[in-house]
Amino acid sequence: MLESGEPVIIERNGRRVRISAEDVPSRLDALVRRPEIVVWLYTGETEQLSARAIAALEENQPVVSPMVQLELTYLHEIDRLIVADALVAGTALVTKDRAIHDQTAVALW
Repeated sequence: MLESGEPVIIERNGRRVRISAEDVPSRLDALVRRPEIVVWLYTGETEQLSARAIAALEENQPVVSPMVQLELTYLHEIDRLIVADALVAGTALVTKDRAIHDQTAVALW
């Protein structure tokens, strides 16, 4: 384990990688990997986050994952594709996403 000073060997993409405690920074950035977290932070809906998540974001520099940036850039278009797929298939769309509910009557939660 890293805490005990013993290195950890993991297999990644067919390669064995050795990680030791020296390889891990003492202060980690808070990596945001979900677009809804960015939206909640932007809109001030921090009640959606756990106390532990808020503490991590306050104590560390939040870093938004490139995939989240991509998702947020094309969010409206992705939502439209999801709605179109449900309409073409003639099915209900089960989602909590309010933006999708505002676009179509086939959405339910």
